[in-house]
Parts: sequence; structure tokens; C-alpha cells
Amino acid sequence: MLGLILALLLGQAQAAAAEPADAAAAAKPPDEATSSTRKLRRQQAHYAKLLPAHDRQDPVAYPRWFRILLRRNLKGLPESGNPQYPAKAGALLAWLKASPRHAKSELEARLAELEKEVPAVKADNDKLAKYSAWDVKVPKGSELDRIRQKMQPRADLLPESDLEDQTALPSWFRAYLREKYPDLPKSGKYQYPDSAQVMFSTLLNRARHEGSKKPSTEVP
Repeated sequence: MLGLILALLLGQAQAAAAEPADAAAAAKPPDEATSSTRKLRRQQAHYAKLLPAHDRQDPVAYPRWFRILLRRNLKGLPESGNPQYPAKAGALLAWLKASPRHAKSELEARLAELEKEVPAVKADNDKLAKYSAWDVKVPKGSELDRIRQKMQPRADLLPESDLEDQTALPSWFRAYLREKYPDLPKSGKYQYPDSAQVMFSTLLNRARHEGSKKPSTEVP
């Protein structure tokens, strides 16, 4: 009788000890199927060397960890100049922020789709390198900076013979003018009116003046 009682007590103790482990295993999602954006961000730190020396020549507002993620998965991205990353990568970044937990297969599918944009990025990078002599530094947060950020990825608006006009205007401002005035000539030495340079100089001087009035403690 005593042996039966001891056996019952021992069985209850073993079952109680097993319950927390079983509950923890049930609550834990399968690592091979899911991931988290937070974990993804931490992982990229191990691959920081993948960022080329001139990575920041592309001023697109992608965080460091996301740039590393793209470099790991999109083979053949340019390593200097602008652009270096697909404009459509912004949609992937927004999805990762909106999906703290996501299926790894979904992320892989989105990256594979994005990799199809690499040839276009390389073509735009080669094209815009020819405009580098007219690049200027634009104060952040200014009206002109907002134009730059919007139009930087729109090299598609520049016609093949755009550089026959050697007016000293950055590529993104040329794209801005072509979007605003679609009837501008597409070839020849005089595709942009003289007023275009005046407009650009006015906006740039205004941006610099507004920037100079910021408190010295403010990060530009």
C-alpha cells in the first residue's frame, strides 16, 4: 500500500515539473518559419563590412542595418555614386516596420522581387555619374532638399540627349523641371530656359540663408 502511494506522488511530481517546459515550448514560435524585425536588425551588425566606403554617396534615408540587409541579398548593387539602392526598397522597409513578426519566406520573396531592380539601379547610377560636376550640397530640411529627395530617383525623366544642354543644373533639378514642364525640348543645346538657373540659384541661396539662422546647438 505504501509503495502504491509513493508511486502516485512521484508521478504527480514528474507531471508538474514537465508542465512549464511544455507550456514554454508551445508558446515559442518555430524559428525556422518566422523572424522578427528586431532580430533582423541585430543580425545585420555582423555584416557591417559589406557597406562600401562610398555608401553614403546615396543620400536615401535608409538606416544602416537596412542598407546592410540589401547588400547581403541584392547582388551587384553599385558601391559609389547615386543611386546605389532601388527606390522600391522603401516599400520593403515600411513593411518590415509594420510587421514586427513576419514569415521568413515572405521576406525572402520580397527581396527576390526587389533584386530584379538592380540592373535599373546600375543603369541610373551610370547615367547620373555624368552629372556629378554639377552636384551641390543642399541644406537638410529646406524646400530645395525636399525637391532633391523626391526627384533624386527620377532619372527616368531625363531624355537620352539631355546632356547636350550643358546648363549647370543637378540631375535631380533637371528631373524636377521636366516633371513640372513636360514640353521642354528633349535634345539640343538649349533644352532649359535661362530662368531655370535663376530659379535654382534663388532656391539654393534661400536654403543656405535659412540654414545659417539655425541655433548653433541644432544638428544640421
